Order: sequence, then C-alpha cells, then structure tokens
Amino acid sequence: MQRPDVNAPLAAILRALAVVLSCLSLAACASTAPAPGAPEAPAFVLPFHLDENGRPVAEVTVDGRGPLDFILDTASTTTALFEHAVHGTPDNTKRVSVLGVGGVARRPAIRIRSLRLSSYEAGPIDAVVLDDTIADHGDGVIGLDVLTRFFVLFDCDRNEVLFFDPQTPPRARLGGWLHTPMRAETFGLSSRPVFLIEGRVAGAPFSMLIDTGLEVTLGNEALMRRLPTVPRPPSRRAKTEIKGATVGETQSYIVFFATLSTGRIKWPNGSLYIAPAQLFVDLGYADDPFAAIGFDLLGKRPFAIDFANLIFYAPPLPAGGAMGAAPSAAAGG
Repeated sequence: MQRPDVNAPLAAILRALAVVLSCLSLAACASTAPAPGAPEAPAFVLPFHLDENGRPVAEVTVDGRGPLDFILDTASTTTALFEHAVHGTPDNTKRVSVLGVGGVARRPAIRIRSLRLSSYEAGPIDAVVLDDTIADHGDGVIGLDVLTRFFVLFDCDRNEVLFFDPQTPPRARLGGWLHTPMRAETFGLSSRPVFLIEGRVAGAPFSMLIDTGLEVTLGNEALMRRLPTVPRPPSRRAKTEIKGATVGETQSYIVFFATLSTGRIKWPNGSLYIAPAQLFVDLGYADDPFAAIGFDLLGKRPFAIDFANLIFYAPPLPAGGAMGAAPSAAAGG
C-alpha cells in the first residue's frame, strides 16, 4: 500500500500563495502606471509667486532654514545666497566664477548641505554669496547648476514649475507646442554655459539670452541701431534700474515692436528696453546685436526648456494672437 504524501497539501498552498502574490504585484504595477494619454507625472512641482518686479520667486529651505525666497534664474550659472541670508562663514579663500546679476564675477563660496525645493532635496552645493545691494527683498537665486538637472516646464497660468527627468521629457504635455533650437555658450570667467535662442524683430536677427531672472526684456545699443523702429526714452514713471541686469540707475530707452519671434514662437505687440548693461560686455556682445528675454515676455504663457537636448518650447498663440497679461514691472519714480 502506497504511503500518502503528507507534503502535497503544503505544496498546493504554496503554489496558490505564489499565484495570489503575482496577481497583487501586477495590480500594483497597473495602478501606478499612467493611464493611456494621461500627462506624464513630474518628478516634483514647485509653486512660485512674482516679486514686486515681476520675477518668479519660489520658497525653499537651506540647511533646514526657511522658507526663503529664491529667484528662479535661467541666466544665473550658480545658485547663490544674498549676504543677509547666509548662515555661517563664507570661504573667502575659495571663489567661484558666476554669471548673474551685474555680469560675470568671482564671488566667495559657501557650502549648502541641503537645498530643498518642494519635495526635492539637493546637496551638497557650492553656492556663492552675493552683495545685499542687489538683493531687492529676495534671499537668494536658484541657478543653472540646479535647473539643468531637469527638463523644466514653467506653467505661467498656474504659477508652478514642473520638473521632469531629462531622460523622459513630457511628450504628451507638449503636444501641439512649437519649439526652437537653443545653443549653450560659455562666457568670460564662468565655466558653466548659459542658453541662447535666435530672436528676430522686424526682420533683424540677433542672439537672445533666456533670462527668467530679468524683469524686462533688454537689448543692447547695437540692437537699437539695427532695428528700424525709432526708440524713445522711458516715461518719467518707467524704471531706470532694471532688476536682474543693472545695479543702480542707468540711461535706457524703450523700443516697441509688432512681433518678437524665435523660430515660429512669437510674442506680439510688446516692447524691450535698451540699456548699456555690464552683462552685454561680459558676454562679449557689446558690439553685436543682442538681447536678454525677460519674464515680462516669457511669463505671458507657459514655456519649457529641454536643457539636455537644447530645445525651447512654447504653445502657439491662441486664436486672435492675444496672450495673457505679462507680469507687471511696477513703475518707479
């Protein structure tokens, strides 16, 4: 007589358990996968508000201190703290080359152990210390050393920046958007590049720096000479100190245009300032037509920057060509 297999019931139970676990695993994968056609989820979302000059500012924490107001600046090569926000002693023996407000300079370094933007934490970071004379109520700057780690999408309708893994840009979200190539250029003392696109006004081409830390779009005098439009001095209430480009007052002019374009991306019925900013000298564009497109135009509608593949994106203009209201650069005087 054959002896019964006492292990058979246990084996059956284990097989059944394996099937159940497999089904649970598949269900979990299905629940976390994006639905077909759904917008891709960003790595994190960072809300921003506009400062009194119309620049995007986000709340961050530095080494557990905060919230601190940091300008989101696509033309600042290095993250920076203003003097009043520094906790600890900067290393004056170690200076870092930075392109940002006021041009190119070598500034004292300071080590940030932890920089938290929403749910994302970066660190350690070798930041620089900037003079309080250019702080203008802010505490610091988020520069390209952080921003270029991601594909960034500025949702200017919701006042949010969406950060995506650069290897998986949000193709679905960009459906129907226009795009134009960027180029990365390194200038002066700074070893990290900044990003330019080709601008065009009234048929005149010129290089244009993407500068979210600049309150108004700013061109040099060589560009003014190239344009057929006759410039006029700012009114008494217009700004003569341009936040993000000049320190102190400077002589400036306003040029009005019907359309400023880069590729097929257009900004209609706007204006740009003309001023002899040190930024143009340091970039090597004092004698060639050049501009920096600021948040007065960039902030009129959403846009995205693919740093890894050097592509700038923006949606087409709505029917009729009207755009949202630009962030206001409040009049001074």
